Amino acid sequence: MLGGRSPLDPATADSEAAGQAVVDNFGASDLTRIAADSDPATQAAYEGTDDIAALFVNGRTSGASLADAPQAAAEANPIGHLDSASALPAFLLPHGTADPVVSPSQTLLLHEALRAHGADSTRVAVLGAGHGDLAVLDDDEEVGRSWSTRRTMDLITDFLGTGPRTAEGVCRRLRGVRPVVPPRTRRGPRR
Repeated sequence: MLGGRSPLDPATADSEAAGQAVVDNFGASDLTRIAADSDPATQAAYEGTDDIAALFVNGRTSGASLADAPQAAAEANPIGHLDSASALPAFLLPHGTADPVVSPSQTLLLHEALRAHGADSTRVAVLGAGHGDLAVLDDDEEVGRSWSTRRTMDLITDFLGTGPRTAEGVCRRLRGVRPVVPPRTRRGPRR
Protein backbone atom coordinates (compact mmCIF):
# COMPACT_ATOMS: atom_id res chain seq x y z
CA MET A 1 0.00 0.00 0.00
CA LEU A 2 1.51 3.28 -1.09
CA GLY A 3 -1.41 5.39 0.08
CA GLY A 4 -2.55 6.27 -3.43
CA ARG A 5 0.38 8.62 -3.93
CA SER A 6 1.85 6.67 -6.77
CA PRO A 7 0.82 5.30 -10.16
CA LEU A 8 1.91 1.96 -8.71
CA ASP A 9 -1.05 2.15 -6.31
CA PRO A 10 -3.99 3.49 -8.36
CA ALA A 11 -6.71 1.58 -6.49
CA THR A 12 -6.58 3.92 -3.51
CA ALA A 13 -5.83 7.16 -5.35
CA ASP A 14 -9.10 8.80 -4.28
CA SER A 15 -9.26 7.44 -0.75
CA GLU A 16 -8.17 8.97 2.52
CA ALA A 17 -7.30 5.60 4.05
CA ALA A 18 -4.56 6.09 6.59
CA GLY A 19 -3.02 3.19 8.45
CA GLN A 20 -2.58 3.26 12.21
CA ALA A 21 0.25 0.75 12.36
CA VAL A 22 2.57 -1.06 9.96
CA VAL A 23 4.41 -4.34 10.46
CA ASP A 24 7.02 -4.78 7.74
CA ASN A 25 8.53 -8.24 8.12
CA PHE A 26 11.87 -8.56 6.31
CA GLY A 27 10.81 -5.99 3.70
CA ALA A 28 12.87 -4.28 1.06
CA SER A 29 13.14 -0.51 1.16
CA ASP A 30 15.69 0.24 -1.59
CA LEU A 31 15.62 -2.36 -4.34
CA THR A 32 18.90 -1.15 -5.80
CA ARG A 33 20.63 -2.28 -2.58
CA ILE A 34 18.51 -5.36 -1.81
CA ALA A 35 21.53 -7.70 -1.61
CA ALA A 36 23.96 -5.27 0.05
CA ASP A 37 24.81 -7.65 2.91
CA SER A 38 24.81 -10.79 0.79
CA ASP A 39 27.65 -12.90 -0.53
CA PRO A 40 29.11 -12.01 -3.96
CA ALA A 41 27.13 -14.74 -5.76
CA THR A 42 23.82 -13.42 -4.42
CA GLN A 43 24.79 -9.86 -5.27
CA ALA A 44 25.61 -10.93 -8.83
CA ALA A 45 22.28 -12.74 -9.13
CA TYR A 46 20.43 -9.54 -8.22
CA GLU A 47 22.19 -7.67 -11.02
CA GLY A 48 20.50 -9.75 -13.72
CA THR A 49 17.30 -9.32 -15.68
CA ASP A 50 15.56 -12.31 -14.14
CA ASP A 51 16.02 -11.60 -10.44
CA ILE A 52 12.87 -11.08 -8.39
CA ALA A 53 13.43 -7.34 -7.86
CA ALA A 54 13.93 -6.64 -11.58
CA LEU A 55 10.87 -8.72 -12.46
CA PHE A 56 8.80 -6.89 -9.83
CA VAL A 57 9.85 -3.45 -11.09
CA ASN A 58 10.12 -4.02 -14.83
CA GLY A 59 7.75 -6.90 -15.49
CA ARG A 60 8.38 -10.41 -16.77
CA THR A 61 8.81 -9.52 -20.42
CA SER A 62 10.95 -6.37 -20.24
CA GLY A 63 14.34 -8.09 -20.12
CA ALA A 64 15.64 -5.14 -18.10
CA SER A 65 17.68 -5.20 -14.91
CA LEU A 66 17.29 -2.66 -12.11
CA ALA A 67 20.42 -0.92 -13.40
CA ASP A 68 18.75 -0.63 -16.83
CA ALA A 69 15.73 1.16 -15.32
CA PRO A 70 16.94 3.35 -12.42
CA GLN A 71 13.88 5.64 -12.49
CA ALA A 72 11.48 2.68 -12.27
CA ALA A 73 13.54 1.22 -9.42
CA ALA A 74 13.47 4.54 -7.56
CA GLU A 75 9.68 4.78 -7.95
CA ALA A 76 9.25 1.23 -6.63
CA ASN A 77 11.30 1.88 -3.49
CA PRO A 78 9.08 2.32 -0.42
CA ILE A 79 11.72 4.59 1.11
CA GLY A 80 11.06 7.15 -1.62
CA HIS A 81 7.38 7.45 -0.74
CA LEU A 82 7.77 8.89 2.74
CA ASP A 83 6.22 12.30 3.22
CA SER A 84 7.13 14.51 6.17
CA ALA A 85 3.93 16.50 5.78
CA SER A 86 1.77 13.42 6.36
CA ALA A 87 1.26 11.83 9.75
CA LEU A 88 2.97 8.47 9.59
CA PRO A 89 1.74 5.48 11.58
CA ALA A 90 3.89 3.52 14.03
CA PHE A 91 6.19 1.02 12.31
CA LEU A 92 7.52 -2.31 13.58
CA LEU A 93 10.35 -3.66 11.40
CA PRO A 94 11.33 -7.25 12.29
CA HIS A 95 14.10 -8.73 10.12
CA GLY A 96 15.98 -12.01 10.33
CA THR A 97 19.72 -11.73 10.78
CA ALA A 98 20.24 -14.71 8.41
CA ASP A 99 17.96 -13.45 5.60
CA PRO A 100 19.49 -14.52 2.26
CA VAL A 101 16.77 -12.87 0.14
CA VAL A 102 16.53 -9.29 1.45
CA SER A 103 19.57 -7.83 3.19
CA PRO A 104 18.90 -7.06 6.86
CA SER A 105 20.24 -3.56 6.22
CA GLN A 106 17.06 -2.86 4.23
CA THR A 107 15.02 -2.44 7.41
CA LEU A 108 17.76 -0.27 8.88
CA LEU A 109 17.52 2.06 5.86
CA LEU A 110 13.74 2.28 6.26
CA HIS A 111 13.96 2.68 10.03
CA GLU A 112 16.39 5.59 9.73
CA ALA A 113 14.30 7.26 7.00
CA LEU A 114 11.11 6.87 9.04
CA ARG A 115 12.75 8.40 12.11
CA ALA A 116 14.05 11.28 9.97
CA HIS A 117 10.44 11.90 8.88
CA GLY A 118 9.22 11.91 12.49
CA ALA A 119 7.64 8.45 12.55
CA ASP A 120 7.64 6.06 15.51
CA SER A 121 9.72 3.20 14.16
CA THR A 122 11.33 0.24 15.88
CA ARG A 123 13.57 -2.28 14.15
CA VAL A 124 13.90 -5.74 15.72
CA ALA A 125 16.55 -8.29 14.74
CA VAL A 126 15.19 -11.84 14.82
CA LEU A 127 18.41 -13.71 15.57
CA GLY A 128 19.21 -16.53 13.16
CA ALA A 129 15.98 -16.10 11.20
CA GLY A 130 15.91 -16.23 7.43
CA HIS A 131 13.37 -14.74 5.03
CA GLY A 132 10.25 -15.77 6.91
CA ASP A 133 8.97 -19.30 7.08
CA LEU A 134 10.00 -19.75 3.44
CA ALA A 135 13.32 -20.93 4.84
CA VAL A 136 11.57 -24.19 5.76
CA LEU A 137 11.33 -24.94 2.03
CA ASP A 138 15.13 -25.26 2.01
CA ASP A 139 14.99 -27.98 4.69
CA ASP A 140 16.43 -25.56 7.23
CA GLU A 141 13.65 -25.65 9.79
CA GLU A 142 15.61 -23.74 12.41
CA VAL A 143 16.04 -20.70 10.17
CA GLY A 144 12.32 -20.60 9.36
CA ARG A 145 11.06 -21.55 12.80
CA SER A 146 12.20 -18.26 14.34
CA TRP A 147 9.29 -16.48 12.65
CA SER A 148 6.71 -18.84 14.17
CA THR A 149 7.77 -18.66 17.80
CA ARG A 150 5.38 -17.36 20.43
CA ARG A 151 7.82 -14.55 21.19
CA THR A 152 7.86 -13.31 17.57
CA MET A 153 4.10 -13.70 17.17
CA ASP A 154 3.49 -11.89 20.49
CA LEU A 155 5.70 -9.04 19.37
CA ILE A 156 3.60 -8.54 16.25
CA THR A 157 0.15 -9.17 17.71
CA ASP A 158 0.83 -6.99 20.74
CA PHE A 159 1.99 -4.19 18.48
CA LEU A 160 -1.20 -4.45 16.43
CA GLY A 161 -3.43 -5.08 19.45
CA THR A 162 -4.94 -2.76 21.98
CA GLY A 163 -1.77 -2.23 24.01
CA PRO A 164 0.74 0.54 23.52
CA ARG A 165 0.87 1.73 19.94
CA THR A 166 4.59 2.31 19.96
CA ALA A 167 6.84 -0.53 18.94
CA GLU A 168 9.33 0.25 21.69
CA GLY A 169 6.52 -0.01 24.26
CA VAL A 170 5.64 -3.47 22.96
CA CYS A 171 9.29 -4.56 23.08
CA ARG A 172 9.52 -3.46 26.71
CA ARG A 173 6.45 -5.55 27.59
CA LEU A 174 7.84 -8.70 25.98
CA ARG A 175 10.63 -10.02 28.13
CA GLY A 176 13.88 -10.47 26.26
CA VAL A 177 12.89 -8.68 23.06
CA ARG A 178 14.91 -5.57 22.43
CA PRO A 179 14.66 -3.15 19.55
CA VAL A 180 17.77 -2.79 17.43
CA VAL A 181 19.12 0.68 17.86
CA PRO A 182 21.87 1.78 15.49
CA PRO A 183 24.98 2.97 17.31
CA ARG A 184 25.00 6.70 17.81
CA THR A 185 27.81 8.66 16.24
CA ARG A 186 29.87 10.36 18.91
CA ARG A 187 30.12 14.08 18.33
CA GLY A 188 32.61 16.42 19.92
CA PRO A 189 35.69 15.67 21.98
CA ARG A 190 35.81 12.59 24.17
CA ARG A 191 35.43 13.25 27.87
